[in-house]
Amino acid sequence: MEGGEAYATVVAPKTSSSTGRLLQKDDVALAYEFARKFPGYTAENLTEKGIHEVQARRFCLVSADHPIVSAIEENKDRLQMGDISMMPEGLVKIGTDLYKTILPMVQNQVSAQIKVRDFTAARLSIEPADAASWSDVRTQLISEAQATHRSELQLELAACKNETAVEATRNEFSRRERLIEHQIDSRVHNFSCTLDTSYNFLAR
Repeated sequence: MEGGEAYATVVAPKTSSSTGRLLQKDDVALAYEFARKFPGYTAENLTEKGIHEVQARRFCLVSADHPIVSAIEENKDRLQMGDISMMPEGLVKIGTDLYKTILPMVQNQVSAQIKVRDFTAARLSIEPADAASWSDVRTQLISEAQATHRSELQLELAACKNETAVEATRNEFSRRERLIEHQIDSRVHNFSCTLDTSYNFLAR
């Protein structure tokens, strides 16, 4: 999940729990404060909403309620205020160079205050806790099951009275080995969980 944090836990076999776990929670106080001061503005529309670039004359007309105007006011001691002048109808004239200098800073600040989580990449995976992969788990299960099976084979072979009996016994145990693999491969394992998300929209 973009902007999210990874989480992992170990679940023992044949266990059940109804206890919820809070995996992540964002502090929305800054987002609400930003929405109160600059309604309608986001990191994505800072270059469109309330902005009119006059490229031929190298200046921009910016709405007085735009976050860039506030940022310029807060940093006026370090900026060239000669590139700024008030215009009629609530607009501020800002030189193109100053606009392009301060825009990235404002975009980063807005992005930091308004958290956006992209759930399109969120995923849940189940991995074995004591093996590198599920293929390794299968190999281990088959090996353990066939170890006992092969011990029984040796006892049966020792009791065979002739080569015909030996061959029949080996064929039977080969059939059982294939059956063991089939049973392990077709065994159903159930796992279920619920992942809830709670959205906190600024419009609420």
